[in-house]
Amino acid sequence: MAQDKFTTIQRVDQFISAEIPSNERPKLREIVLKCMTHGPCGSQYPNSPCMKDGHCSKQFPKAFIEKTILNVDGYPLYRRRTNECAIARGKQVDSRNIVPYNPYLTLKYNAHINVEVATSLRFVKYLYKYLFKGFDCATVIVGTNGHPQLCMNEISNYIDCRYVSAPEAIWRLREYKMHDRSHAVMRLPVHLPNQQRITFEEGHEEEALLAAQTNKTKLESWFDLNVNDLEARQYLYTDIPYNYVYVCGQWQKRKKEEIILLLASTQ
Repeated sequence: MAQDKFTTIQRVDQFISAEIPSNERPKLREIVLKCMTHGPCGSQYPNSPCMKDGHCSKQFPKAFIEKTILNVDGYPLYRRRTNECAIARGKQVDSRNIVPYNPYLTLKYNAHINVEVATSLRFVKYLYKYLFKGFDCATVIVGTNGHPQLCMNEISNYIDCRYVSAPEAIWRLREYKMHDRSHAVMRLPVHLPNQQRITFEEGHEEEALLAAQTNKTKLESWFDLNVNDLEARQYLYTDIPYNYVYVCGQWQKRKKEEIILLLASTQ
């Protein structure tokens, strides 16, 4: 519905906050400081999990901003007004360290629930990165006298820790296909005479050079095709795979039925 879209600053501020609640809402303030505070991280905490190359990978702490700004690099810049500091995990923090949240959901579930407004095409990435990031699991090794048992059974660990959600379970029970491929990609090399790329194993360089001298690349075979097949001259190099198939170093004419199916699959 059009009226449900987040098209104004007021609507974003109505549902999402990135500030420490005031003392007038003590319960919400307690939960936010406990569940929605990022860090501590930064140069003083280089061992923090979010630190990469000396910087926070989540771009915390954020900058103070008096007014929400819509659609900056796909997401809003949420209002983070300068306010008093608070203590979270024994460290002093302010609104620059707060993860965006919805006050109602935070109060209801008393948990870390990150809520963001994604009104651009980037919302597709935001949705699917959580759907396909995989399940969470942990491996615990129990040892004696301070020495862990290092004998690992990877197969057993995989079976024990694997999580199958309800949608995946019903998909497998119905024996639906788990993977599919929409398009086949053929690489068409371009090179100068006798400068084609050659792949060889160590110790078998001479065999690879001999094979390169006797076998022709797709580009060289295309030149021969234009010499011997007048019909092929109407196609550019990039169009050849639609009408010819490369077999044993030669381009061979496709059947009419194959051409129709191939063109249909690319539309």
